[in-house]
Amino acid sequence: MNATDISTGPVREPEQTFTGMRAVVLGATSELASAFASQRMENDLPIDVEIEPDGETERLPAALSGAQIAILAQGTLPIDIATQCSGLLHVIFLSGEPQNHADLKALENMGITPHTLSDPQPSTATGLADAAIEQCRRIVSPTGG
Repeated sequence: MNATDISTGPVREPEQTFTGMRAVVLGATSELASAFASQRMENDLPIDVEIEPDGETERLPAALSGAQIAILAQGTLPIDIATQCSGLLHVIFLSGEPQNHADLKALENMGITPHTLSDPQPSTATGLADAAIEQCRRIVSPTGG
């Protein structure tokens, strides 16, 4: 896979198929949910989008059940909640300051790899969806992207 800056959008390679992993977008607006639906390719890993109000962290373990990748559009991933999300391996922060959203070092110590978008960050829902989908492709690529 050609490596590109995550903020520039996805590298689309139709021959790749990702299986065995699933991602969940949490705290998406309806505009962001639409962008994920329109930007995701058929052969990308499954990405479920949860539109929920910020602050409902008690629902996160159920929403992330069976997912290896959490994409946080907004909100938090408290460490006590992360410990309940068995199988979670990666968290992609779409907001500009993930340090305010979780203890990144504690996530790493739990075996959960935090990912952030590079600067400049996308400013549109489509740009955010493209960047997150590309990061998912890099995560699941056998060569690491």
